[in-house]
Amino acid sequence: MARELEARRRRLSARGWATLVLAAVLFVAAYSLGYEELLLPAGVALLLVVSGVVTALVRSPWLEVKRTFTPASVGAGDTVRVTVTVSNVGASPTVAAQWTDTAPWGGSPSGTLPGLAWGARRDARVEYELRAHRRGIVSFGPLLLDLRDPFGMVDVEHHIGGVDRLVVTPQVSRLPADGSAFGEGEGSAQFVQRRTTGNDDDLMTREYRTGDALRRVHWRASARHGELMVRQEEQRSFPDARLILDTRRASYPDAVGGESDGFEWAVRMAASMGVHLGDAGYRLTVLETAPAQLVQPGATSERAERDGIYLESLAGVRLIDAAPDAAAVERETPATGGPLFAVFADPESDVLRWASGLRRPGDRAVVFLLPGARPATVDALGRAGWTLVSVRPDDDPSVGWADAVRAIEPADLRG
Repeated sequence: MARELEARRRRLSARGWATLVLAAVLFVAAYSLGYEELLLPAGVALLLVVSGVVTALVRSPWLEVKRTFTPASVGAGDTVRVTVTVSNVGASPTVAAQWTDTAPWGGSPSGTLPGLAWGARRDARVEYELRAHRRGIVSFGPLLLDLRDPFGMVDVEHHIGGVDRLVVTPQVSRLPADGSAFGEGEGSAQFVQRRTTGNDDDLMTREYRTGDALRRVHWRASARHGELMVRQEEQRSFPDARLILDTRRASYPDAVGGESDGFEWAVRMAASMGVHLGDAGYRLTVLETAPAQLVQPGATSERAERDGIYLESLAGVRLIDAAPDAAAVERETPATGGPLFAVFADPESDVLRWASGLRRPGDRAVVFLLPGARPATVDALGRAGWTLVSVRPDDDPSVGWADAVRAIEPADLRG
């Protein structure tokens, strides 16, 4: 939205100071040496400074800024291109100015913005690139412009535009393909026909209904039945998998404020598993130990949509100070089975009891243990039948996944 800019700071430029000093010297020389002819240039120099100050006080440009990101969301570790378009929507031209954008990760991109006319040349575009160091929802803006009056006497700093947010998703690691077989089946999506009797044509067809597309007509079955038959729709069922993501701040000994290297590893593993198991045909349910923050990955054939929504929700997940409440956790737990995964550092006792009870007889359960796990935690999970895999925050999730595959027998998981 266009608006008149509020000046945040005004100061004399180097030219302004030099002109003011020159005026003072000329005035002193004119009176001390008796050279009255120096009064005219002294007055002109002083008038230039005063005019610049007055102009800076009363004149403010009307500008608007639009910021776009390419790509619209970016993965941690990747580079984003930021395009900033500044438009002069006022009736007065502006002179060239220095710009500095307010950016995350300690960056302060800057440059020179050309003068903006009020006619055809009313827009200027600047671009810069930044590497996304960490996942999250980060803010850019406002844009700082260091404008000068037409005489170059006064620098005026303006803040223009609002704050734009960029979604930085967790880095996704490619997990070994053989890791998709943690379930009892082959790990791919199952297909179930609606009808289970009759010959091959009957298994694949049903009677024609108004609205069915002609391309689905099964001509051989139609001839056999004496009426139009169409290919039977398939119903897809997805084997289930579960992942426990511990989002309680107290569960991570290395947490300082809202930051924890262990929790960041857990989020990266959750992102990698969501993509990997989704591609393998699983319907992953993420169980959080604090109030829910995530959009479930779901089971959909639209891979980009599935991954994008899930990863963007992981971008904003954070540690929460949640009081132990096992009953509340259990009420939020869906009644599903299938392979069970968890990432723990030092889970609270109620979470540990709840997680241990989630594994049903025959379910494979794998827990990735970050540094900080107490011996009692390791012992309790081992007794509950979990496979324990030790990981470090600087490990790539694919390393932990490969260790989990090797830890589970028999060897057909790797075959």
